[in-house]
Amino acid sequence: MTTIVALAVQTVLVVPMTADAVRFGVPVRAADLASGLRLSGPGRLQWRRLPVGGARADPVWIELAIAGAGSTARIVAGGDGPSTPEGGPVYAREVVARPHEFGTETVTRWHWVGGATDERVRVEFRRAGELDGECYGAGEARTRARPALGERAVVATELARRPYEVAAVLPPAGRPGLG
Repeated sequence: MTTIVALAVQTVLVVPMTADAVRFGVPVRAADLASGLRLSGPGRLQWRRLPVGGARADPVWIELAIAGAGSTARIVAGGDGPSTPEGGPVYAREVVARPHEFGTETVTRWHWVGGATDERVRVEFRRAGELDGECYGAGEARTRARPALGERAVVATELARRPYEVAAVLPPAGRPGLG
């Protein structure tokens, strides 16, 4: 007698990799996260739930970070649980806040597993001031980032439109948005 065992692996998302390492937000079904996530194939994956929606939100917004997956990353259910905001196996995040002459300057760095570092500098103005020839009012902010930070998120434009429609981020295909 021969016994055949079939394992069904639920694909949560297929990501066409636009860089060796990517980081972006995407909505997924809450049930897809219950047993964790992993890559089916080479590479490293880390994910965390984003602070959007409540505890019962469905879909759930998550941040995905993927490195070394080749041209396509297939994310499947049944893997590691969420990483902390400070990082995991793909990147480590460092946040340093310090006083600035007009308010607070926060420097955030993502140290990637491949050795690259992305950086974002945000100045939040508590009082009006001029910075690099531009005037800011109290309550405003200026954010500057290295180009690679935004380039890692371009992959989100290559994903299927439907999850973003379900999450009400995009209007249904063929229908104009609010105008």
